[in-house]
Amino acid sequence: MADVEIDLRAAVNAVSDVVQNRPRPLREFDQIYMKTADMVLQSEFVAKWADGKGLAFIGDGDAISVCVAYLHHRGILPYGPSRIVVFDFDERILRVLGVATALAYVAAIMYELVISPA
Repeated sequence: MADVEIDLRAAVNAVSDVVQNRPRPLREFDQIYMKTADMVLQSEFVAKWADGKGLAFIGDGDAISVCVAYLHHRGILPYGPSRIVVFDFDERILRVLGVATALAYVAAIMYELVISPA
């Protein structure tokens, strides 16, 4: 795939929309979020890598799945996955994903982490 120039201002503004709507990180879950500019770069990389494919995220505190879907939906990125599924145990993250679910190709699935005693 040839390199495509993207509108960086539009990309940063779109990802900023996502950042403003995701929940605050919880240290008890070891959540440390990426900075907005890094999220733009990661989203563009993931969208290009997964172009036309189904994509699954196991945990997505950074909301890269939402960024990829949003950037593609708004036409800022001309490529992206055909479907995104997110598995996460943090219900707050899944509520944010409900917004992206409206884009029709993001599914959020709750899973629980079960740790057996040794």
